[in-house]
Amino acid sequence: MRRIQQYVVAMCLSVLAIGSHAWANDLADMWVITPKEGKRTEFEKAFKQHVAFREKQNDPRSWQVFTPAVGADLDHYIVRACCFSWADMDSYRDWAGNAKTGEHWQTNVNQLVGKVSHYLSELDAENSHWPEDAPDYRYFEVVSLYPKQGHGSEIGKDMKAISDAAKAMEWDEHWAWRWTIGGPTELTLVFPYTNWADMKQPEPSFAERLAKQMDSEDEAKALMQRWSKHFKHSESTIYRHNAEMSMKPTK
Repeated sequence: MRRIQQYVVAMCLSVLAIGSHAWANDLADMWVITPKEGKRTEFEKAFKQHVAFREKQNDPRSWQVFTPAVGADLDHYIVRACCFSWADMDSYRDWAGNAKTGEHWQTNVNQLVGKVSHYLSELDAENSHWPEDAPDYRYFEVVSLYPKQGHGSEIGKDMKAISDAAKAMEWDEHWAWRWTIGGPTELTLVFPYTNWADMKQPEPSFAERLAKQMDSEDEAKALMQRWSKHFKHSESTIYRHNAEMSMKPTK
């Protein structure tokens, strides 16, 4: 696969958000929703109606929907909004209460839902490389890494070393590191694609370019091996943006 994943994910590359944050609005809110068995079509119809209700209420967030394109669990939906501050969580709670979005969901959608979970994530802007004026990406590779206990500070150091090297070599890829808040400690690394062809492994590979950037194949290999030892295991999947179920971007 095209990104660091070809080299790093093979060694359990994961997403971590440690250290200072360059962005004030670095939080994202995410719901993982699985419809009841046999209710997928009804769920999508009801969900679109709920989205229309939120838009009519002038929802200050632009909720976007993503569905898995590969993997063992293809039945869930990711409903995500970003980018905001911790204080914005309070103001949004107040807005949602006044707009009665919860009541609308309970009445019109909830009976079709089989499973739901809720998470926040925090961006490590310093080590990420994401364009402010991003194109309309359609696919997103999400690499989830699960750190070993006690490795936090060392993960931060090595993640910075990898990210700094990628930026210094002017690697022509975009990526974002995020810490998941809620559930097991998880670091996620996200790569955007415009299409499937965009996922092809580039030449030279990231590993080759890293060795050249560090002026030492042995040092580059040692960095990646050290990085892999920080994590218990990793997972990777590709999500497709579902524009039909998503809200229109807020102005």
